[in-house]
Amino acid sequence: MSDIKPQFKGNIGIFLVCAELSKLNLIAMPTSRNTKGYDILVMNPETNKSVGIQVKCTDRKDFPILSSYWKNYEEEIQRKIICDFVFVDIADLKNPGYYVLSVAEMREL
Repeated sequence: MSDIKPQFKGNIGIFLVCAELSKLNLIAMPTSRNTKGYDILVMNPETNKSVGIQVKCTDRKDFPILSSYWKNYEEEIQRKIICDFVFVDIADLKNPGYYVLSVAEMREL
């Protein structure tokens, strides 16, 4: 895993999450990399409802969260965390781990 450059690890996580959501018959589309707040838009074709998801990916024991989420967090937490998060552990790329946290769980952290 160490030969994969950091900027590509995020893409791996995003596409792995899209693949898992597609297995559930959901439409999962990565956003452009400059979309603030969302990495994936997910739509249920049966209900036409959609949600955004933020993906964080690592091959280490911890998950990096950008300091911008936590700067003045007491005042900003409600505004900065706007969607569910999926954390993807790719330490073993053949068997990735997925951890899903809701908006409420992220804000509570």
